[in-house]
Amino acid sequence: MAPSVQAEIAQLCGVLRALRSAAADEGRGADVDRLVERARRGRSPQPELDTLLDDLGLLFLADGTREPWPWDDDGGHTEAEVYVCPAGRCARRWVRAPGVGVPRCDVDAVRLSLVDGD
Repeated sequence: MAPSVQAEIAQLCGVLRALRSAAADEGRGADVDRLVERARRGRSPQPELDTLLDDLGLLFLADGTREPWPWDDDGGHTEAEVYVCPAGRCARRWVRAPGVGVPRCDVDAVRLSLVDGD
């Protein structure tokens, strides 16, 4: 799959929870379901995703696709648990903070996969 499509699916992944909530309030749940189905098939959710975000007043979420890395200035972290899409269709990477449960993929409703260290 092309990296650009993976990035576009990552965008959907990053906003999916907020998008589902807002869409349900506006009776647009079926629109979200169509975008999720496109992502499951490895197809880009664009430009429909941006249109739906705009319609629902959520366009400000469009760039929220990456979680911050936990590195601090003094190099205190030597390892981090990094999780990725178990299907490999999303470019998003998620760093698990101490005490936080293993993240789930909102597109497939399964746990993310831990990236093996080098």
